[in-house]
Amino acid sequence: MSEEENFSKNNPDVNLLKYRVSYGVSGNDQISNFAYRALLNGEGVYVFDDIITPGVAIGTAANPDLKWETTTQFNIGMDVRFYDNFDFTANYFVKNTNDLLFSPDVSAIIGSYGPGGYPPIINAGDVSNRGLELEFGYSSDRTKPVGANFNFNFTYLKNEVKSVPEGVEYLPGAGFGVGGNVATRFEVGFPIGYFFGYETNGIFQTQDEIDNAEVTQQGAEVGDLRFVDQNEDGVINFSDDTDKKMLGSPIPKFTIGSIFGFRYRGLDLSANLYAALGQKLLEILSVSNHTLTK
Repeated sequence: MSEEENFSKNNPDVNLLKYRVSYGVSGNDQISNFAYRALLNGEGVYVFDDIITPGVAIGTAANPDLKWETTTQFNIGMDVRFYDNFDFTANYFVKNTNDLLFSPDVSAIIGSYGPGGYPPIINAGDVSNRGLELEFGYSSDRTKPVGANFNFNFTYLKNEVKSVPEGVEYLPGAGFGVGGNVATRFEVGFPIGYFFGYETNGIFQTQDEIDNAEVTQQGAEVGDLRFVDQNEDGVINFSDDTDKKMLGSPIPKFTIGSIFGFRYRGLDLSANLYAALGQKLLEILSVSNHTLTK
């Protein structure tokens, strides 16, 4: 727009004005060769006459329906420069990923893959990402020996699973250790890998508090976490998911960044700041590295 005739005359304070629109489709084929077939690339041994005999086994179960993951992205935005030193950029984006490539946590005991192999790769479903990016910056005249610059950027993102494979309600995430609890899910209407578990409501301080609690929590001791009865049946159910709920998303809703710079002749100083907001973190490493005491 800023290159149009008479633009500079009518808008002397605006040095640049540009609108952008883009649309594209890309594919992701980052999977191993012949992943749609069952290959004998696993390890296998068997005992014949008390002698261990080496062999091979199916490394990964076949998936003849496996196909590329495809991503469709749409962007619309604008770039503005005014008063020679100030820049502003805005961008709205929609990114839809279909047939997402995913390796589910499948037990090898059921014969899906042998020792030395890997779980099969599947097309897990569709995911939508949409959001807004804003950036504002200032830069002083570079021809002068002393100057400063500043840049601030802000991003809002909404991530949502749109579909999962037919016949399943959700795809569970990996467990914490062998036989460990699964704390994440891939489910329609929620962000990828959202945390699913028991909501807490304080800590049991005394035995009287446990004995007189309106909600029965089997095995509770002084110092244990007190859980919320989500289905209001008077009992915390540990045998199923009826008292579990969404606890949050690991994906930040907002990200903020800024850069500050100062220049004096041949000396440059700069500082970077970054923040991610609106997500939940699971400190499983801290739990595994410390002994919990009551």
